[in-house]
Amino acid sequence: MHIQSDNSEISPAVSLILDDYRGQCDPGIRLNIQKGESFCVSLKSGVANIQYSKRVEVFRGLGILLENCKNGDFEKREKNKFDTVGAMIDVSRNGVLTVESVKRLIRYMAVMGLNRLMLYTEDTYTVPEKPYFGYMRGRYSFDEIKAIDDYAYMFGIELVPCIQTLGHMEQYLKWEEAAPAKDTSGVLLVGADETYSLVEQMIKAAAAPVRSKNIHIGMDEAWDIGLGKYLADNGYRRRFDILSEHLKRVVEITEKLDLNPMIWSDMYFRLGSKTGEYYDLECDIPEDIIKEIPDIGLIYWDYYHDDYEFYDTFIKKHKELGRKTIFAGHVWTWSGFLPDYDVTASRFKLQLGACAAHNVKDVFATLWGDDGCETNYFLSLLGLQMYAEYAYSQDEPAGEQIKKRFEFVTGADYNAFMDFSKFHYIKPNTEPMGKKYLHQDILMGLADYELYEEPASGHYYKMAGVYKEYTAKAGKWSEYYKYAYRLFDTVALKCDIAENLRKAYHEGNKEYLEKCANELLPVLSGKVKDLRETHRAQWHGTFKPFGWEVIDIRYSGIIGRIDSAVYRIREYLSGNIEKLEELEEARLKYNGNLASNMQYRRQASATLNF
Repeated sequence: MHIQSDNSEISPAVSLILDDYRGQCDPGIRLNIQKGESFCVSLKSGVANIQYSKRVEVFRGLGILLENCKNGDFEKREKNKFDTVGAMIDVSRNGVLTVESVKRLIRYMAVMGLNRLMLYTEDTYTVPEKPYFGYMRGRYSFDEIKAIDDYAYMFGIELVPCIQTLGHMEQYLKWEEAAPAKDTSGVLLVGADETYSLVEQMIKAAAAPVRSKNIHIGMDEAWDIGLGKYLADNGYRRRFDILSEHLKRVVEITEKLDLNPMIWSDMYFRLGSKTGEYYDLECDIPEDIIKEIPDIGLIYWDYYHDDYEFYDTFIKKHKELGRKTIFAGHVWTWSGFLPDYDVTASRFKLQLGACAAHNVKDVFATLWGDDGCETNYFLSLLGLQMYAEYAYSQDEPAGEQIKKRFEFVTGADYNAFMDFSKFHYIKPNTEPMGKKYLHQDILMGLADYELYEEPASGHYYKMAGVYKEYTAKAGKWSEYYKYAYRLFDTVALKCDIAENLRKAYHEGNKEYLEKCANELLPVLSGKVKDLRETHRAQWHGTFKPFGWEVIDIRYSGIIGRIDSAVYRIREYLSGNIEKLEELEEARLKYNGNLASNMQYRRQASATLNF
C-alpha cells in the first residue's frame, strides 16, 4: 500500500498497524491521510482517503478500511460522542503488564478508536526517594513509563497517570519506611508533613515520564480516614473537613507542578450518606463542603446498576457539585479467571447513554484486578470494543456490529468471549460461582450448599466441550481457549465430586469413597496441575513475573488439599479414624456479601484470613 500523509509522525504507527493486519488489503491501494474538521473513511477506484480530526481516528479509519476494502468502494463517516473514551487498567493487584503487553494493548485500542489509557498504579511505579515503594511488586521504571507514553502518543492515545494519594496504600504502608505517613493500614496521615513530602514525590514520579498534564490522584474508598493515628493525635473531627483539608493540600502540589487533577468522587457521597453508601440517593453533602471542592474532575464510577434512571439521577447529582464530571464504567474482570460479559453487555449502553444525554465528555472503562488479577486483561478486549462502538455510532450499536468489528480488530471469536460468562453462573441472575467452586476445599466445601440446590457439574462439562471445540480452531487465541477449556473441565470434575462425596459418606457408600480416593481425586489433581501450567504460561506472556507467586500459591493449595483429602478418606476407609469430621458438618448457605464471596480467602477456608 502506498501511503501519503500530512503528518510524518503518523507514518511509523500506520506501518505497525499494517504489519499487524498483513494481507487484509490490496497492496496496490493508494492511501491518503489528511487532517480535517471531521472523520471520514472512503475507498474509490483504488484510492483510499482517511480524513481525521483526532490522531486516533487515523487508526480507527485504517481498521475500517482494512476490514472493508475487499468489498468494493465505500464511504463511512463517524463522529465520537465523547472527547475522550478509553480504558483504565489495574496494574496494582499482582498483575503488572509488561511494556510489550501495553504496546500490544495500545495497538488494539487505536484500531478501535479509543484515545485515553490509564495504568492504575498504587505503588507499582518507581519513586526514587522511597526504595520500598513498589518493592518486589513489579513497579514500572521511569524509562518504562516513558516508552509507553511515547508509543501511545504515536497512535493519538493520551497516557494519564493514575495513582492514589490518600487510601488504597496498604502495599506501601506495610513497610516501616512509610510509618511517618501512616494513619491506618491503608490510609495516609492527613496533616503530617511527611505525608505531603511523600505525596509530592509520588506525583512528581508519576507525572514526569508522560506528556499529559492530566493526572488521576485517586482519593476513593478511604473508609477509615481520620480514625487511626490521626484520631489519637487530634481527637475526633468531622471527616468531611479532614478530606477537604487533605485534598486542598494535594491539589496545591498539582498546581505547583502545573497538573490538572481528577479524583474518584465516592468519598464525598459516602460522607454525606447516613449509611456510608456511595449510591445513596438521599445523601446530603453540606454546602460549605461543596464550596471547598477545588477545580478538579470528579469521576463518577458505577458498575452495578441495571436501570438508566439511576445513572441519569447520579450524573445530575455530580453536576450539582459544579465541577467537571467524568464517568468510569467497566469491563467486569474481577470475579476471577474470566471476564463476565453478561454483566458488561447489559450495562454499558445504559451508562454511556446517560453520559451522552448529559454531555459528559470523558468516559472510560475500568478493568480491575481485585483479589489477585486472576483474569487476563486481553480477554477483556470485547468490552473495550463495546465502548468504542457506542462512542462512534450515531445509534446504539447492535450486537452484530460489535461482533463484526471485534472479530476483525482482534481475530478472536465473539461467541467464545461471550461464553466466558458461563464460567460464573450455573443459571442467570445469580452471584458469580465459578471461582468459588475452583478454590473451595474438597472436604469443607463452603459452596456445597449451592451445589445441592443447583447441581453444577453438568453445566461445566458442557462448557468444557464447547471450549474444546474453540481450541481446535486455528489462530492466536487458541491458547486462551485452551485455558478456558481446562478451567471449565477442572471445575466440572471438582463440582461432580462435591455433589456426591458428602452424600456417599452419610449413606455409607464406601465404594464411592474408594473411587474418590483412588481415581477421581488423583485425576482432579492432574487437571489442576495442567490448568496451572496453562495459566502460568499465559501470565508470563502478559505480565511481569511479580505477582504470579500469589496465584501459584493458590494452585498449590488446591493440589495440597486434594492430596490431604485422599489421605483423610483412606484413613477413614482403613478404620484408623472413626469419622470424617469435615463431612459431618452441615452445609450452610454462604452468609457473606457479594464482595467477600469473590475473595479467595473467603472461598478456600472458613479460617483463612489473608
